[in-house]
Amino acid sequence: SLRQPGSSIKPIGVYGPALEKGIINAATIYDNSKTTFGTKYSPPNATSAKSGLCTIRDALEVSSNIVACKVMTELDPDNAIDYMRQLGITSLVKASESTAVNDSNLSTALGGVSYGISTLEMAAAYAAIANNGVYIEPIFYTKVEDSSGNIVLEPSQETRQVMSTGNAYVMQNLLKQPVEGGNGTAKVCKMANMDVGAKTGTTNDSKDGWFVGYTRYYTTSVWVGYDIPKAIEGLQGGTYPAEIWKNYMEIVHEGLEPLNFLPYAQLSQAFMDEYYPPEETESEIQEEENLNSEDNSEDLNNSENLDNSEDSDNSENENMGEDTNDVETGNSENNTNNSENEMPPNQENPENENPGDNTNNLENEMPPNQENSETGN
Repeated sequence: SLRQPGSSIKPIGVYGPALEKGIINAATIYDNSKTTFGTKYSPPNATSAKSGLCTIRDALEVSSNIVACKVMTELDPDNAIDYMRQLGITSLVKASESTAVNDSNLSTALGGVSYGISTLEMAAAYAAIANNGVYIEPIFYTKVEDSSGNIVLEPSQETRQVMSTGNAYVMQNLLKQPVEGGNGTAKVCKMANMDVGAKTGTTNDSKDGWFVGYTRYYTTSVWVGYDIPKAIEGLQGGTYPAEIWKNYMEIVHEGLEPLNFLPYAQLSQAFMDEYYPPEETESEIQEEENLNSEDNSEDLNNSENLDNSEDSDNSENENMGEDTNDVETGNSENNTNNSENEMPPNQENPENENPGDNTNNLENEMPPNQENSETGN
């Protein structure tokens, strides 16, 4: 069933497409102060933390509604809808498609959508972030075999690159903030020795609570609420849904090797050797000093031989000394290393790339589909 997703829509419906459009980056600053949009729409924040000027990273940490709406005004709701459709969200409606009921408005930035979104589609959309920007259509089975082991049915999965790999890395890093930040709404879901990216969602009057998060192994979406929406005491995305998510994910990650998200970029060894050479050991320093000492002894012997020659007063000997000085000082430009200064392209660690795991496992042991609405954490 479909439920309003609350603020869990922000990564896929606001910040993700805004990154792709070049509207924001992780450090873009907005004024997180009370704002009226149009003539009367003035969504409140759930907390006063990070009020005033704050970055996109800070806004995600505290789930700022004001910053999300400001970004959406630059992005445009219809562009957000187009982007979420690429991520497999099928329930959104544009004003050009229906004037009576549609999602071409700022409340979409806070999850206040007309018909809601399913937990399956939310999990698949977040899995695209974990899969380095590649959306993979969810499936419910891998193959069907007959009694002889012959494959009689095998599903096909549609895949597409929705977000650039670089922006996916940025979003992976940004979504660590609600989990690891001091004011994060998802701190309860931090896992030992494993990076977690996640976002909470809470609707008006605590009728729906969402928690959608992923590791490099699995993506899971949790909704808590009633079939017929009504308020639930103490319900927020970071309470019951987060606890369910954490308990489930700890079980499915038992025995798995700890994996963190990839860094934005990796420097080549040639670059590191040139600009950050390893420090010399004491033995290497001593060996170099010994070599210098031997060289100095040879120079001293040569000068003594020159002084003892019969023609020591000859001007030619003086000229020889001048030539020697020229050689010793040399031309410093000849010693300049013309190494390349350009940074290598972003490199990916091949062992982390298993996009099928994230999408396939988002369907396993999924909590019952339930619901969510528009503002809150």
